Amino acid sequence: MKRIIPISCLCLALLVAGCGGDASQGIDLEALQAILAAAATATAQAAPGGAVAAGTPIAPSPTVAATPVPAVPAARAEGSAYDARFLVDLSVPDGTVLPPGTAFVKGWRLENCGGTTWVWGDLFLTHIGGDALSPEPRFLVHETAPGEMADVKVAMAAPAEPGEYRSVWQAVTAEGTRFGPPVHASIVVSEDAPPPAPCIPQAGFVADVTMPDDTRVDPGQRFVKTWRLRNVGECAWPEGTLLRYVNGERLAPVTATILGPVLSGDTVDVSLPMTSPQKAGAYTSYWQVCDAGGDCHGAPLYVRIVVGKSVFGPVVK
Repeated sequence: MKRIIPISCLCLALLVAGCGGDASQGIDLEALQAILAAAATATAQAAPGGAVAAGTPIAPSPTVAATPVPAVPAARAEGSAYDARFLVDLSVPDGTVLPPGTAFVKGWRLENCGGTTWVWGDLFLTHIGGDALSPEPRFLVHETAPGEMADVKVAMAAPAEPGEYRSVWQAVTAEGTRFGPPVHASIVVSEDAPPPAPCIPQAGFVADVTMPDDTRVDPGQRFVKTWRLRNVGECAWPEGTLLRYVNGERLAPVTATILGPVLSGDTVDVSLPMTSPQKAGAYTSYWQVCDAGGDCHGAPLYVRIVVGKSVFGPVVK
């Protein structure tokens, strides 16, 4: 029924338009257009569901300003912090019996199970409790990518008094933040254990592999100093043989590093990460080969740098 009304109106409009004037003047077009528009409107209103009929102009909708949505902070990546997992003891299992004063190296294998690379010179294995079996409080951890393993070693010596001893260590960042599980060395010192053959490490300087004397560096610049040494003694250096800081400006983040076992007559390259002071001037750092108990032997090695402008010496960039 709704469809019949607009059609009837249209027919009536045509009839009126055709009869409303003189036949010689033809159809009144303005009147016809007005009537057709009215019919179209009526058709639109009669369409099912209120839908607009095709061909009917649609008034534009008012513009609505977009409401800004606050940015959501990005979620922190899972495992983005430093973390470590203990895998296995590499040497000196718990309960190892040693004679008094015996030097040894305790090693652990750790896995980097965090999301951050361990950077050499920025991470250490540090003594945090128990007996201080090592003459040094911390040792460098080598660079290790996430998912990879690192073998960490500490030079130690059995105390002079018989008994049970336990030394606890943990990974620490340069800022002092501990991470991962603590690891330990547990030994029994007994006078009944057979003593090891004594060996005094004797070293001869071969060459400065990096950073020759009076190398110029910028304030606060990081660099690596490497010396080449030769075992000039008659016995192999024990695994716990150290290169220790003994005098001058330390420059390095640690006071000792392990040289490892070196056969008589063999050479070894030993490296340390260092950082120049902020104040301009000349600086010298002295280091010496020592046994695991901390006793040093032979002439010291040194690195000498110039911080700031200088008219002599090579430049490191």
